[in-house]
Amino acid sequence: VNVPRLDYLTIGGNPFLLVEPQRTNINLYSNTFSNGYWRKFQSTVVFFPSIINPENTGSFKIVENTTNNPHSIFLSAITVVSGSTYTRSIFAKADGRDVISLFILNSGTQVRAFFNLANGTVGTVNGAITAQIEDAKNGWYKCSITRLSSGTSFDSLAIELSFADNVFSYQGDGVSGAYIFGAGLQEG
Repeated sequence: VNVPRLDYLTIGGNPFLLVEPQRTNINLYSNTFSNGYWRKFQSTVVFFPSIINPENTGSFKIVENTTNNPHSIFLSAITVVSGSTYTRSIFAKADGRDVISLFILNSGTQVRAFFNLANGTVGTVNGAITAQIEDAKNGWYKCSITRLSSGTSFDSLAIELSFADNVFSYQGDGVSGAYIFGAGLQEG
């Protein structure tokens, strides 16, 4: 509290003062994924205290099951302001699955972006969104998508596992997945 934040994400440079507008994370339980707030679809969530994320805490892992389906965790019916821009983000690290996607269903429109956690790149982007991936060090990446809301609710917000770009439904192996922490949904 009352300590300036420094940005260390620049390559080869010195840290600099991070100046950002104030935003509120409207995503409840942004670091606790095993509770009922986060719904699981063809997956489970397991806490690993020894897998340290960039905030020096333990991490959760989304683990796919063995069905031929999408494998995800998601939220339903998040109230938003129509006509406002929202950014959905998650920190992720590969553990058996090198690709994740972020998905939003808003007023009947589906948008999705794929992120490669092995090489730190944005893959296929479907729909009217922008996607960004940032290296958070030690194999962690901050993945985000930004969308203009066309209604007063995001009907579904999902974090999906994948084995390849632009594939969101596949045969799971029951052990592969990705570590996650710091889910965000901010207006602005």
